[in-house]
Amino acid sequence: MAIDTETGRVVASPTSHPATGQYRCLFCDAPLTATSDYQTPGTFVHATTETCQNFGNVSRYHRLGQELVSKQLCNWLPVAPRTIAIDLEKRVGGDTEYIIADVRITDPIQLVVEIVYQASTNRLRDRLHQAFANDYGAMVVVLTNADTSAARIERDLATVGTISVGRVDPFDKRVTIGSVMAPDQIELAPPAWESVPMYLA
Repeated sequence: MAIDTETGRVVASPTSHPATGQYRCLFCDAPLTATSDYQTPGTFVHATTETCQNFGNVSRYHRLGQELVSKQLCNWLPVAPRTIAIDLEKRVGGDTEYIIADVRITDPIQLVVEIVYQASTNRLRDRLHQAFANDYGAMVVVLTNADTSAARIERDLATVGTISVGRVDPFDKRVTIGSVMAPDQIELAPPAWESVPMYLA
């Protein structure tokens, strides 16, 4: 994903004849160049430095979900993308109690997004608690080719709150943003989660 400085929008692919310096990294603002090397994840690469993101063992689809959600959110927020403080795989919390957010926005809003693909959303209650304790809103977004469907997660969480789960189709690059959860919308007391399936709780 890249910020197109000509349009002020975040894009997933370049124009056919991009101008020099037209694209900037969404996450570190470094200059990007378009690539036709399909062995490289994504369509853009950093022009002068190594990538600013360390994905470790994150799967290709999970990473694509993170990038597509980041693009959607940055184009959705009513500010210029270059003013948004957004990161992937970053810490929320203190030195001893924290979570690693799949997508984290710290300005102009505070938001963490949990992207669901192969791994379950284990400890979702704890993750929400940590996000809320640090004044973040939270979202859950599910890839359409994930092991668990968005509809099932919505149904399984119905006992603790009314949650609209977002969806990402990695094949047509379509994203539907779900609801932003806040502490007054979700019951986090442990007894309320006793009926929530283990893959979430």
